[in-house]
Amino acid sequence: MARLGIDGVTATILGLAGAVTLFAAALAFAPEQPYAVLDETETMVEEVSQPDVPTLPTVAERAEIVARPIFNADRRPDPPPAPPAPVVEAPATPPEVRQTAPLRLELVGVAISGDERVALLREDGGDILRLRPGDRVGDWVVVSVEQKDVVFRAGEKIQTIGFRDRRGRR
Repeated sequence: MARLGIDGVTATILGLAGAVTLFAAALAFAPEQPYAVLDETETMVEEVSQPDVPTLPTVAERAEIVARPIFNADRRPDPPPAPPAPVVEAPATPPEVRQTAPLRLELVGVAISGDERVALLREDGGDILRLRPGDRVGDWVVVSVEQKDVVFRAGEKIQTIGFRDRRGRR
C-alpha cells in the first residue's frame, strides 16, 4: 500500500467504511420480515401429494403384451421355432465298400490322439471314408494307421497307402 501513498490507518478506515456501506445497502433492499415467525403449534412443512406410483401389469395384461410384441412391424408374435432335425447316429463301422484289389484310395488325413487313430481316405467317387484299425473296406482290413500312411491286409496281400507329394506321387 505504500506505493499508493496510503498508510495502514487510512487503509483500515477505508475498509471499515466500505463494509458499513455494504451493510447499509443490504438493509435497504432486505424484505420487511425476512423470516417467518412461527408459534409453537405451527410447522413449516406443507403436505405434498405424492405422484401416482405405477403398478406392475396384471397377468392378463402381460399376456396381451406378449401376444403383440412391439418390435414386430405387424405386432404379431414370431412363429414357433422349427423342431430340431433328428440326430442320426453314424454306424459304428463305416459301410463296406466293395473294391477290387488293389485299393484305389487317397489318404487325405490322419488323426492320432492317445490310443485313438483315425484315417481319412478319399474314394475315386469323391466320398471320404473315416477308418480305424480293424475297419473293413471290401475284402481289405485296416491293420494300422500311422502318421504318414495306412496299412491294409486282404488275406496274404498287404497294401500301404500314404500321402501324395505335391506332384501327386506317393
